[in-house]
Amino acid sequence: MGKFQYDNPDALVAGTVIMQLVSTLCVALRFYSRRWKCQQFIASDWLVLAAYVFGTGLSVMMLWGVSQKAMGYPLGGTIDDPAAVNDRLNKAKYSELAYLLIGIVALGLVKLSVCFLYWHLFSTVMFRRFLIFWMVVLAVWILGFVLAGLLECGTHLTAIFGTPQEYYEHCQAAMPSGYAMVSSDILTDVVTVLIPIPVIMKLQMNKRTRVLTLLVFSIAGLSVGASIAKAYIYITATQGLGTEDAICSSPSFHHPPFLRTS
Repeated sequence: MGKFQYDNPDALVAGTVIMQLVSTLCVALRFYSRRWKCQQFIASDWLVLAAYVFGTGLSVMMLWGVSQKAMGYPLGGTIDDPAAVNDRLNKAKYSELAYLLIGIVALGLVKLSVCFLYWHLFSTVMFRRFLIFWMVVLAVWILGFVLAGLLECGTHLTAIFGTPQEYYEHCQAAMPSGYAMVSSDILTDVVTVLIPIPVIMKLQMNKRTRVLTLLVFSIAGLSVGASIAKAYIYITATQGLGTEDAICSSPSFHHPPFLRTS
């Protein structure tokens, strides 16, 4: 049994289905509450809906990968063994790239949604100026890492799906790009969570209300924990510290896991 349950098909399916149901419920309740209170839908709501659509795509891909035994099943060899480059591994490679690109867009949309919610809640001029700057940064983050995922093999675009030797020769940018992605994901989450704190501290309210307000916004800190967990899993995979077979590694953490041996 792998350390992160990536070699357990039942666990992958159960986790995917449960989280998809939870996210569906949360998004549905958000729109229902708007409708029930006769409130106008704002940009933040639509961005969450867009992120949900991309997230649903990730769930579908995960379930498809398990059904095709491209994820969740041992490869039965090492990546350096030509016999290991079989149909299941090739399917995992294709799904991995798509998973990476869709995942980056979904994460970025969630961050942007939070920023637009801040825009709706706080009207301070200086605060909104900073928000504009930060939303531009997030948009560049999304575009930059989508392009990094597509161009990690430079002009040899198909090397990402080629033999291990082709990948070694032409895709050296994959691992640095992966480290940059997971580290910047944590950084952008931290900054996004901290953005409203100075404004809340300046609001005219009693201490109890201020503390409760901060606690409500601090729930977003869960996203930081999730980003740290993703970074930990990615680093242990790329450094060969995990115990899973290469094909068992989750495809959401870039291509280097396929460069490891079992």
